[in-house]
Amino acid sequence: MLLDVRGRLVTQEERCRALQQQLEQTRVMVHQAERERAEALRKMAALRSDNLHIENAERRSYIDKISDLEREQLRLMATQTVAQVISEY
Repeated sequence: MLLDVRGRLVTQEERCRALQQQLEQTRVMVHQAERERAEALRKMAALRSDNLHIENAERRSYIDKISDLEREQLRLMATQTVAQVISEY
């Protein structure tokens, strides 16, 4: 009977060691997954920031183009007015 108890004890100790190794491997995997998640979140934030900068730059470019077109329209309107005044004389 004593040998039977010792045998079960050895078996349980081996099982305990295997479970401890498994737990440690799981901890390592969880830590690595957390690092990867944090890195992915940082990259996403950087991409969002980059996209905002691009969108802002595009908006500025469109505003500049609109301003240029408005100035050109005013110049053409002035030229047309001058041409009409001249043609009336």
